[in-house]
Amino acid sequence: MKSIRNFLIVVLLSVICLVNFVGALHGYQRSMSTAELLLSRQLQDKGELLLAFHRHSDKKNITNNGLKIELEQLEQWFEDDLLFQIWHGETLLKRSENAPQQPFAEYSQQRLATQQRYYRGTQWHYEFVVDEPLVLVVAQQQGHYSNLVETMIVESILPIIWVLPIIGLLIWWVVKYGLSPLHRLAAILRLRNDRDLTALNQSHYPVEISTVVVAINQLLARLQLALGRERRFAADAAHELRTPLAALKVNLHNLRRDLTSSPEQRQTIMDALESSVDRMSHSIEQILALHRFSPEQFTSNVQLCDLTQLARDSIAECYPLIENKQQSIALQGSSCEIDGDKFGLSTLLRNLIDNASKYTPVAGQITVTVTRDSDQVILTVEDSGPGIAEDQRPQVTARFYRVGGDRHRSGVTGSGLGLSITESIAQLHGGELSLQRSTKLGGLCCKITFPVRQNLEANR
Repeated sequence: MKSIRNFLIVVLLSVICLVNFVGALHGYQRSMSTAELLLSRQLQDKGELLLAFHRHSDKKNITNNGLKIELEQLEQWFEDDLLFQIWHGETLLKRSENAPQQPFAEYSQQRLATQQRYYRGTQWHYEFVVDEPLVLVVAQQQGHYSNLVETMIVESILPIIWVLPIIGLLIWWVVKYGLSPLHRLAAILRLRNDRDLTALNQSHYPVEISTVVVAINQLLARLQLALGRERRFAADAAHELRTPLAALKVNLHNLRRDLTSSPEQRQTIMDALESSVDRMSHSIEQILALHRFSPEQFTSNVQLCDLTQLARDSIAECYPLIENKQQSIALQGSSCEIDGDKFGLSTLLRNLIDNASKYTPVAGQITVTVTRDSDQVILTVEDSGPGIAEDQRPQVTARFYRVGGDRHRSGVTGSGLGLSITESIAQLHGGELSLQRSTKLGGLCCKITFPVRQNLEANR
């Protein structure tokens, strides 16, 4: 369907023509039935009149009087399209000039459904009038009434055919008027600036178009959010990469200047270069992860995931960092399954465990707990580090935000994206991240509550 207007015009005109055709066909059938009934009654009336005149003339034995004249005048009705026969048993008493000598039709006490026969190449309708012992059969050509009915039907249909073009024009105008709000909406969207993503005013549109306007406004809102995120992403990425790139340039300059310096000095510069490259690589990975787990880019592969097993695997991946700082880590909880994206949940767990290890001092403690409470699965990661002040906890999930900036008292470098990525993944799984102080270890406690069954597509 390329055009709604053409579709509506064609369909409406087709429906009107079909209804008129069905009505005309029904009218034709009714008219034919009614005409046949009228023909039968008229033929019976004529037959009874003929039979009455015949009996009366016989009883009075009048040969040349008025009754005889009336009977002869009556016979003038019977021209080529009308005939009759009067029988007494098997004896033909009287007939019209166009009637045969043999019986026109066999008499039966039970009336036939269709009393018609061919005679002289045409269809005739006949009726019997019985006045014992006389039987009169009277017949008339069927075409006489058929032509009359067909003429009436044609005369009733022709005005409808003539008015169809007028109906078509009216339908075209009505459809055009009905679709005008849609054309107006298209014109407004066509004239809009590509940077104008403000919502459309839906108060001036009918209900059917209002639903489209609401959907467009929702799309514009999502586009506005997505473009805002993209702009922040580009700005934040440039800001975050500027520092390691500047350090890299400084160290390269120092290396070029001190090519003749001692091996210890060159090693110090090389270590600084490696640190800058690692920081930049980590920032890029975190930025790409943040982009991957944004609602617009996330493509879920939902499956039944054992959160406890994923936590065990994530601990194994992060264990070299934990062992290097002589930290201890414990996993508590039994098998807890949820619907989720395995890669996303693994990324969430690695971020939490990696953050806990980074900000927990040497020989510190980390505890990962997975429990189930009714229709929820609760994941907590606690550490014995310095924690986060209560007034700063709402801010740490913002992109690139770090407590104390680059001069964090722990001395740990970072991009400030870990908790932001963690919160995004949790929200995509219908979960909720909350930060609090650990009552067991004294550091930070990251708590995420997941629903056991949820629809990832609905959370995007």
